[in-house]
Amino acid sequence: MTRRLRTEVARNAYQARHDALTGLPNRAAFQRSGEAAVARAVSRRLGVRREGTTAVAVIDLDRFKAINDTLGPRNGDVLLRRIAERLASHTRKGDTVARLGGDEFGLILRDTADPHDALCRIRGLIESELDVAGIPLAVEASIGYAVTPDDAATIEELLQYADVAVHHAKARHLGVVRYHPSQNHYDAASLSLISEFRRAVTDNQLVLHYQPKAKLSDGAVEAIEALVRWHHPARGLLYPDVFVPLVEQTDLIDDLTRWVLRHALEDLATIGDPHLAVAVNISARNLSRHTFAADVKAAVRRAGIEPHRLVLELTETALLFDPTRAHDVFTDLTSYGIRVSIDDFGRGQTSLGYLSALPLSEIKIDRTFVRDMVTNAAHAAIVRSVVELGHNLGLIVVAEGVETAEVGDELRECGCDVAQGYWFARPMPLVDLRRWLAGSDRGDFSLAQL
Repeated sequence: MTRRLRTEVARNAYQARHDALTGLPNRAAFQRSGEAAVARAVSRRLGVRREGTTAVAVIDLDRFKAINDTLGPRNGDVLLRRIAERLASHTRKGDTVARLGGDEFGLILRDTADPHDALCRIRGLIESELDVAGIPLAVEASIGYAVTPDDAATIEELLQYADVAVHHAKARHLGVVRYHPSQNHYDAASLSLISEFRRAVTDNQLVLHYQPKAKLSDGAVEAIEALVRWHHPARGLLYPDVFVPLVEQTDLIDDLTRWVLRHALEDLATIGDPHLAVAVNISARNLSRHTFAADVKAAVRRAGIEPHRLVLELTETALLFDPTRAHDVFTDLTSYGIRVSIDDFGRGQTSLGYLSALPLSEIKIDRTFVRDMVTNAAHAAIVRSVVELGHNLGLIVVAEGVETAEVGDELRECGCDVAQGYWFARPMPLVDLRRWLAGSDRGDFSLAQL
């Protein structure tokens, strides 16, 4: 074999094992190292000597997409290389650090007395300020990990569980999280459902039901909330709690939101009531897409309705995922005339200062507090406090989960503006909504009319 051929073979072998951007081992090399580390850890457990725990970790850079979109892909690559250099320079001999793809890195810690403490230090290292394109950046990271053989005895399972843990950490802003079976919502059935959902959008398996929102003062319907359902070909009608939490963990949530937005606005345009608005639920993941605000405004223009007739609802807990991004997107949308509502208010920990700075139109009190406020004094006090807070901020206050006349009376008494729930109307398909709007006595809040 000639020197040139040997060099070419060596280069090809290196490229097959390493990431081109960072020079770190790639996923395939990481898995091979993991197999050896796991085998060693398991054999030690069977023997008498045990020097520490072997952990497999997945590191995910939070909001990297926003940085990449803002500074451009070239500077995004610079950031990834700098992070890779930091990780490589602080990895012990015998440990393995790799780039798994995108903004994810993998780490194998061998014989570690306290992997959680070690990973917390690594997270602190990643989050130390970096200078990219002359801009000081403080990158945040979420880390999920699993240990062997306690959590799993194969590298494939350890990587899968570490991935579950990092998603759990990322969604709840927990920093570093060890895998626990309670975090794993992605069983075989869930993964199958996500795969099937791709066809749901393209094959017209989705349908919208609408639930009216009515003024407590006179019963006038001021809006309808669009609630998605899935006509699954094998499982029948699926409600959003079955599939939306799964879809929200993938980019499919953008497809779902676009579908709901388009059809809800088209349906609203056909109803013919110029005073009626439609509320559409959005996800924190939607806000991270840099074209989201422009896409929403374009959908409003295509439907030919006034912007103020669209209300976007985001849960309070989702709002906390990236408050700065939420503020910027909402400011853009409200300057166009679109209204914004905070859903499930009372479940999160939004500061009053941040809440007052957001360009909101309404807040919706979480149904947990509304439903039993007649019999639960603590919940009644929370409802009254939220009503007062909302009015002090100049917001419309909506109570969701209103199921009885007694609760409706309590809400009227404390000054709540709008009610939504079975007491007034159940969610219904568009054809039923048309009949209901045409024939209902909007001033008569009675279960008898449902």
